Amino acid sequence: MKGMVKNRPLVKKIADAAWRQLIDFTTYKAEWAGKEVKLVDPHNTSQDCSQCGRIVKKDLNDRVHSCRCGYRVDRDLNGARNILHRAIGFVPENKVN
Repeated sequence: MKGMVKNRPLVKKIADAAWRQLIDFTTYKAEWAGKEVKLVDPHNTSQDCSQCGRIVKKDLNDRVHSCRCGYRVDRDLNGARNILHRAIGFVPENKVN
């Protein structure tokens, strides 16, 4: 087990397989329930303001998203809203970028 952790390519392949399995299982369950799974690019989902679209840089230990537009919310909730917005193709009306 210790040797596997040191082998970065192997660790990456195991992680990729785990994500693929999660996607396959989630897709199967969604189809069974008459729903759909949409994959989105997660890049900057916790950095972008889900209210105005402005990029608000923060460190990993910053747990609150606070934007100049006045929007203040938990970082994870902001990221979740951005993922939802990307899945449905929503763009904030007052997008700054």
